[in-house]
Amino acid sequence: MRPTGVSQLQRELNAAQICSAHLKRYIPNYDNKLVDTNLGPGLVCEIIRDDDGTPSLPIGYYIAKNMIPQDIKAQMNAFYNILMEHSIPIYDFNDKNFLIQIKNGKPILRFTDLKSYNSYKPFTYLRLERCIPGLTRCIIRRRLSRLMRSLSLHQQ
Repeated sequence: MRPTGVSQLQRELNAAQICSAHLKRYIPNYDNKLVDTNLGPGLVCEIIRDDDGTPSLPIGYYIAKNMIPQDIKAQMNAFYNILMEHSIPIYDFNDKNFLIQIKNGKPILRFTDLKSYNSYKPFTYLRLERCIPGLTRCIIRRRLSRLMRSLSLHQQ
C-alpha cells in the first residue's frame, strides 16, 4: 500500500476515535489500530448490516427508488445538528457515504466515511477551519444542504 493510503487510513481511524463521542450512533465501530493484511496495512471496522444479514444500502439507492423512509429526515437533521454544535469537520456528504440500516425493522441513518475529517482542500481552508469554528460550520452547512436537497429533505 502506498504511504498516502496508510496516512488516509490512519486519518480515518483518528477521526473515528475523536468523533465517536458525538457520532457513535451514526458511525461504524472501528478497531483501535491498523492491522497487517495480505494487501498491506488495513483498517478494521464493522460492516453495517440489515436485520436479514445483508449489507445496508446507501441512501442513493433509496433516492433512486424514491423510497426515503420518513424517519430518515429527522435522523439527518439530528446528524447535521451534532456536526454543527460541535463543529466536527466532516465534509464528504455524498449519497454513497450514508447508509440506511434496517435494524429491528426500523430505518437507521449511518455514516461511513470519516476520511474527509480535517482534510478539506484548498490547503488554506484546512488551517483556517481549525481556528475558526464558524468556517467549519459554514462548510458543513453548504455541503450537507446539497445532499438534503437531493433527498428533498430540508433542515428545520
